Amino acid sequence: MELVTTPIMPAVAIVDSRNVWGSFRKLFGRGRRVDVQGVRCAFRRFGFDVTKVYVAIGTQGPNHNRTSRLTSTLGQNEGYAARIAADPMGNVLHGRLVQRGQDVEEKLVDVQCAIQIARSAYEIAESRTKAQAILVLSEDMDLIPAYDFARDLGVRVFAASHATLDSRPDSPWLLLPEGSWKEIAGGQLPGRYVGSELRRQMAKACISGQPLMMTFKVRRHWKSNVLLDHNSGACAMWRCTPDCPHGHRPGDRHALYVVGLELDENDREFPIYSVSPAPAAQPGAFQRATLKAWRTPTRVEVQLADGSLRVLGASIGFGLPGMSLLVQEYTSGSQRGWRLVGALEARPPTPGWTNPTLPELARATSSASSPGARVRATLIRTQQEITLQPPGGETPKAGDTYAVSPIAHTQTATGVHVHAVAISSCLPS
Repeated sequence: MELVTTPIMPAVAIVDSRNVWGSFRKLFGRGRRVDVQGVRCAFRRFGFDVTKVYVAIGTQGPNHNRTSRLTSTLGQNEGYAARIAADPMGNVLHGRLVQRGQDVEEKLVDVQCAIQIARSAYEIAESRTKAQAILVLSEDMDLIPAYDFARDLGVRVFAASHATLDSRPDSPWLLLPEGSWKEIAGGQLPGRYVGSELRRQMAKACISGQPLMMTFKVRRHWKSNVLLDHNSGACAMWRCTPDCPHGHRPGDRHALYVVGLELDENDREFPIYSVSPAPAAQPGAFQRATLKAWRTPTRVEVQLADGSLRVLGASIGFGLPGMSLLVQEYTSGSQRGWRLVGALEARPPTPGWTNPTLPELARATSSASSPGARVRATLIRTQQEITLQPPGGETPKAGDTYAVSPIAHTQTATGVHVHAVAISSCLPS
């Protein structure tokens, strides 16, 4: 029996750089680019040996009426494409850049990904490559027809992203936890804290009870506001008023007070500080809560201080039942909602996991009697026995392999027993 995370299937990886940038923003608060060897490292933990990495990126643009921002972005993308192509396993799929108002957008990258899925599927079906599967780093539903084409040829395609995919029946899937995304970025993430640990630092700051002044650096103007960065890794928004002129230049530093957290104004899921030159009482929208249970790999049930229960989105593996959390109430139009800010305490270690934000491979040792029923399993790397919660629609059989993330600990007579949830559909074994 294979005891380490040795790859069990050669594959090609196809990356929608625009979609991946958004996933990084939702998990870490900032967009990031992929690293070819980082992609290979991340997928190796799911049991795949990636032999080629195709990255779709906007490298072409109009030859006339180029704005300074479009020209700058093209230059950055061309430099990134050159780094991808310089890796022996890297390949560039060329998309286009267009400017819409103040925003520069990538176009055709999803089409390039779909075409490459079809090409790779044909090569695999015709045995023209040693690859046996296709891994697509994107949650874009526009790629589903390409998945269907590959499936018609008998080729397995796994869609990979940070969330959502486990609720779709369109293709096999991989949910990548925070640690996997750090690997995909090649470890190049800014700030002293990242991801769930940065959320924890921000949650504690929001309920400190004392005025909190921090020194921020101007990143850029956005709409009528100033976006700023802090060396902790946090971002902030300074709403423009008479004491916040538009003349602030990128790189300028300002000592400002944290006065709350901004809501989702730019499709953000990650908390962003609201700051002001003067201290102000923290809004009364924050409330302590307790993590009760994981409902899905990316959804947790929390109990608020008033005893009510809410199900909120969460980063895979960030915490365990019983942990203290901070949640924020918000209003969007006439709708009232809640979102998770972060944990208020450090996550306890999990036996068998060096890093709970990275996946482990587990093999079922018993068969389920119904879809979604829990089964006994062992971690392939260590042979540790665990309880496995499979994907809701699957009925695992003994011998089936899944990538898993720990969601609970149970104290038994022989020690701590780990409960884990599948963060992939059934993998090749």
